[in-house]
Amino acid sequence: MAMHLQLFWCVLITQVLYIPPLWFHQVTAVTDSVSVSVWSPYAASELYSSAIENAPLPIKASWPSTKRVGALRLLLESLVTSLELNNGDVTAAEFIHWALLENRFKHVGGSVGGFAAPADAANTVDITYCWQREREDELLLEAEEFFTDGLRKVVGIFKEILTVAGTPRRDTYLANYLELAVYSVVGVANTKAFLTAMVEC
Repeated sequence: MAMHLQLFWCVLITQVLYIPPLWFHQVTAVTDSVSVSVWSPYAASELYSSAIENAPLPIKASWPSTKRVGALRLLLESLVTSLELNNGDVTAAEFIHWALLENRFKHVGGSVGGFAAPADAANTVDITYCWQREREDELLLEAEEFFTDGLRKVVGIFKEILTVAGTPRRDTYLANYLELAVYSVVGVANTKAFLTAMVEC
């Protein structure tokens, strides 16, 4: 994913390095040393973390598993499209591949060709996952107001994060939300397989 970020590189001879809140950074010691990180509270970061954890998930637990899985796919695609990542040049599949599969889940085991069987049979996920688009259209017809209202609220949260904290932080929180949403619908054991299917279908 192409990003337009300003990069600062420097070599410091110092005992203390202060990095402002929400700045992405990498520090490498060039000699033998001991490094200690101290995090100070940052109200905006805590507020947005809480907002993401409590953001609506417009998918009803009472829906059949195939409908929940279809709604999840539609939610992820609609959310990424609505946020116009990188001026609309990034699809949901590209964002999921870059932010989740290539980073967070790169070294996580799990089936790539199908969902693992969850321990709770009541939560069994239909593995015929690569959706027919008409099922998604059906879903919107049945629950359009519920779904679009929830989506609108989530998009609003991410637009506010972008305004206050910038693109890198918004993208980090977006990856967090997508991961939480997938956990909630298909379970932790099925998450990597679901994300892989999102990219491959």
